[in-house]
Amino acid sequence: MRKPVIRSASAVLLSLGLAGSVLGSGNDPYILEVTPEVRELVANVEEYERDPVELSQLVQDVVAHNDGLMLHEPETDASDGEHERFVLSATSDTLFGSDGKTLSEGGQAILGHLVELLSELPEVLVDVMGYTDSTGTKEQNQEVSDARAEAVTSYLVDNGINGARILSKGLGESQPVAPNEIDGNDNPEGRAENRRVEIILSSPQEEAPQEKVQ
Repeated sequence: MRKPVIRSASAVLLSLGLAGSVLGSGNDPYILEVTPEVRELVANVEEYERDPVELSQLVQDVVAHNDGLMLHEPETDASDGEHERFVLSATSDTLFGSDGKTLSEGGQAILGHLVELLSELPEVLVDVMGYTDSTGTKEQNQEVSDARAEAVTSYLVDNGINGARILSKGLGESQPVAPNEIDGNDNPEGRAENRRVEIILSSPQEEAPQEKVQ
């Protein structure tokens, strides 16, 4: 039986003097949006002794076994020169059923591989970003993108990933990766690319050593 993620998420946030939103009920809530400080704290607390495993290698293995999952070029945080972020992307057609926001069996299979990766590396933080195309109103698209991000987050949490490691957010029709229209004509292929979820994996940044004050 899976242990509760956080017995009292609200109490944890309040005790730390930090802000966050709690989603869930009973003894098994999870944090939908948390401050970076809380996510870093949870990641560091969960780290345990194990054989070293490269995040990049595990990410590549997951992508290799899932045709519908795309890996964008890793990004390096210039502030420390070492902090890499791996951006995974899957279209709505790959992850969801006909309603565009309920996970399909294929989508669950892809996320199952991601659960295995995150279980191997409990210090890795996760950003789940939902997107839509420009069909419908901005309000409708925001609601759908929220639902997509929440569906992915719920699956991860329900399968044992600590919700405090996850930032879940819908971004509506913003940040398209392809044109929704070309020369005033509808572009179905571009719209399909824009209806997506991005899953960003990153390891917590290490604080730079401080010099001793004489």
